[in-house]
Amino acid sequence: MPTELRQLQASDAPALQRLFELAPAYQAAINHAPLCAQAAEEALTACPPTLPFSAKRVIGCWEAGELTAVLDLLRGYPEPTTAYLGLLLVGEPWQGAGRGQAL
Repeated sequence: MPTELRQLQASDAPALQRLFELAPAYQAAINHAPLCAQAAEEALTACPPTLPFSAKRVIGCWEAGELTAVLDLLRGYPEPTTAYLGLLLVGEPWQGAGRGQAL
């Protein structure tokens, strides 16, 4: 199965929204409300106010054209020498096969 890792762009928001929809256990654990329609857009743009947006990377794992996993990395947060992993999410259909560990 061909795998592609690449930084997500605003145009990838629909694929990210679908991934969030395919992870209901994660959504239930972090949010007591239903998944909002703007969840992907918010995830792609959320950044601490003290950090320049250029330090944010949202990397997607694509398999056969479908987004199966995502990680959100903030470089230089909360300290200049730290990289903060804000999110590592594998969609439930793809969990249990080592994708998270590989990422």
